[in-house]
Amino acid sequence: ASIDAIFSQFASGPCGIGAEHLSLAMRFLGLSPTQDEVQQCLDKMGCPNHLEHAKFHDLMQEELDKHFAKVQVQEFAGFLRGFDLEGKGSLSVKDFQEAMGGSISDEKLRALLQRVPRTGQGDLEFIELAKCFQEPGESLEVDQTAED
Repeated sequence: ASIDAIFSQFASGPCGIGAEHLSLAMRFLGLSPTQDEVQQCLDKMGCPNHLEHAKFHDLMQEELDKHFAKVQVQEFAGFLRGFDLEGKGSLSVKDFQEAMGGSISDEKLRALLQRVPRTGQGDLEFIELAKCFQEPGESLEVDQTAED
């Protein structure tokens, strides 16, 4: 369901969505907020008791963006775990290159290696590596010219 449809379903008159319905509305959008997180959302928007349509829309878009970014990090880290034959939670640079199937350019790899923290053995930790691709302007674009 869309953010606007959820708002229409849970809005209680001209005041918008009350604090008591915000948690349920968020769950309908696929989020799983705690009561503390719901209150933090209301406080962040400067609305202790209810959210009007525009504020609800902006807040839900922001929360969904954060949720999907977290899911993408977890999925990419899960993908990398498949290449961790020793179960240590990290990959060597060589194993990472193999995991990517040669699809990451040397230039992008060098830039990435400068930003990703390494373990004591010089390996790349899954979560830190995956988070790196969530930074603004980053993606897992493949190098179409790289061939094995």
